[in-house]
Amino acid sequence: SILPQNFISYTVGRFFDIQWPSGLQTLLNQAFVALFKIDISEAEKPLAAYKSMTEVFTRRLKPSLRPLASDQLVSPCDGWLVRSEEVKDGRCLQVKGIYYSPAELVFGDKQNVNSQVDLSWYSTIYLAPHNYHRVHSPVSGDLLRIDYIPGRLWPVNRKFTAVVPRLFCQNERMVFTIRLEHGDTIFLVMVGAFNVGRMWTPFSKIVTNQMDQGQNLSEDFSARPIALKKGDELGVFSLGSTVVLLCDKDTAGYLQLKACYEKELCLGQELS
Repeated sequence: SILPQNFISYTVGRFFDIQWPSGLQTLLNQAFVALFKIDISEAEKPLAAYKSMTEVFTRRLKPSLRPLASDQLVSPCDGWLVRSEEVKDGRCLQVKGIYYSPAELVFGDKQNVNSQVDLSWYSTIYLAPHNYHRVHSPVSGDLLRIDYIPGRLWPVNRKFTAVVPRLFCQNERMVFTIRLEHGDTIFLVMVGAFNVGRMWTPFSKIVTNQMDQGQNLSEDFSARPIALKKGDELGVFSLGSTVVLLCDKDTAGYLQLKACYEKELCLGQELS
């Protein structure tokens, strides 16, 4: 808790961005893949084509490698489905005995202004370092806004989620507000994590964990919403992190969400 988490993560990120001479870069890339047990056979390019460790980590997949498996809700990323269930007593379960407010996660210090929004269902997906780290839209609909909420950069693995209260609400995050085709709204939250901690999106110039950034930033598209198709890319993580999907119970019913947890997911796999 006394470490300068954001500064350390920023420095690690700058190191990962360095483009070394090709021979050395290939060796570093090979070591990086071996360390994190990355399945590079799924990557869009051969390993030698990546000019930095950041490029390896944020690699795209080969086209058509993750076909969409459902007409309803699909997983927005590769990862581990930690929980998918109803919000109880206005709280989401982080781990047994530790809870957080879904309104605080989505709205930060503006949660009271948005108290009328019903966030009564949530799904939490943890991305391990070996996973593909691009996040895609789990639904078709309209992107209404993107919000960046600054914060800390605690690690998000089980050791830390089990001891740090409100960890997801403490960490910096990007929130995507998406209106579904039938009119309801879901929120997709990308939660930053220790080491690099950087997130970005193709729809905005917002890039998280920058040294000159310490305030909330927003992009409002409600006047001219951005049409999303299921599977469209929303954002990119640099190193492991977590995605949380939130909606109300009616929307969960429409999307046929069922209470489930503790299973591995692939991008595009049915989440319901």
